[in-house]
Amino acid sequence: MPGGDFLSGDTKEFDARISRSLDLRFAGVTLNRTMRSYVNDLRKALERGASVKVLLIDPAGPVPEEAARRSTIPDQPDVFEHRVRSTLYLLRDLPVREHLEVRLLPFVPAFMMFALDAGDEDGLVHVELGGHRSPGPTPGFTLSNRRDHQWCQYFVAEFDRLWEVAREVTDIDWYPARHP
Repeated sequence: MPGGDFLSGDTKEFDARISRSLDLRFAGVTLNRTMRSYVNDLRKALERGASVKVLLIDPAGPVPEEAARRSTIPDQPDVFEHRVRSTLYLLRDLPVREHLEVRLLPFVPAFMMFALDAGDEDGLVHVELGGHRSPGPTPGFTLSNRRDHQWCQYFVAEFDRLWEVAREVTDIDWYPARHP
């Protein structure tokens, strides 16, 4: 298979499954566009009782500066802080949050990942590789647990390791204006 066929940002297979999955996991820098794209599907999933876990960078402290240095806007860490907070507000305002868990990473992850029912035989994992000041699209690939079991499990284990070092979102993160 040519690399261009494998390393594409195509998420069609993933998009078709998100609305009916029961275990959804997302990890990335800000996930701002991703969460906006999937907010209606996430709402429906949460209403059905699905588990949704989201990992983002911590908007407080030095992590937005690290993200900016790796991006095409190295002198604008406030952009990353704003994008993370916007994602948090979007998630905070979902009508059902009982099965939503959000944690904040103390560093910039090397990849963005979405996993749907990753423990099931037909589970999917989509991975996009992080770049360094890359202005264009980033390479990504979708793995099927049936076809790529070893690699699906690898990325799910990576998610779990990130989850363990991330801090839980607090009321200050959800509502910073209440805590000057």
